[in-house]
Amino acid sequence: MLLSKLVYLSIKNVIYNNDSSFTYGNFMNGSFDNDIELSLQINNAFSPLNEAIARLSDLDRIPFRYEPVYTKEVDLETFLHPVKDIIGVFNFKAVPFKQIGNTLVLLEGDKGLVEYKENIKTFSKDDLVPLVYDEDDGSYEDKNIDLKVYGISESACAYIIEYVKGKLLEPIAPEMANFHISTAENYFMNLMPNRKSSQQSAVQPKFVIGE
Repeated sequence: MLLSKLVYLSIKNVIYNNDSSFTYGNFMNGSFDNDIELSLQINNAFSPLNEAIARLSDLDRIPFRYEPVYTKEVDLETFLHPVKDIIGVFNFKAVPFKQIGNTLVLLEGDKGLVEYKENIKTFSKDDLVPLVYDEDDGSYEDKNIDLKVYGISESACAYIIEYVKGKLLEPIAPEMANFHISTAENYFMNLMPNRKSSQQSAVQPKFVIGE
């Protein structure tokens, strides 16, 4: 699902239940830019949205990333994606490792495949891109962020929408808000957790007093 559609669907049934003009196209092309209430809801939607994604990550409901390494010490800043947590290192078998700041150190051998959680960026209104009009065929091209590139499934997006709706409803209808938030949390837990590709026999802490 596109980030823009997730934001749109999250607020659609909170404020504009009976407004047929509140379409995705109108929303993305600025028809409601001067609407004070809508602008407030858009800004307010991103905090619970990012919170829900972080929650899914902490619960291991977002697929792990993998990165090959070929040296004993590796700067995590060189990985293709920002690193949140190292899950493990393996090379036919688990490779013991330790993490010192932004450096990954293999304690045996000098190569392996690193399994890690991506540190997904914090999204904001600035990430919403207007639709691009194609004069040749009269259609609109949507260049907004597709959340599947982060491993966030359509099911997870539906549950994030439920969570954001609940948060947006808190100042309006607290009881209904609690229902949506609790429902979303149950949905999060029902998603299949990711399993480690290998069991680590030796993992040293990131920081040790005296080092």
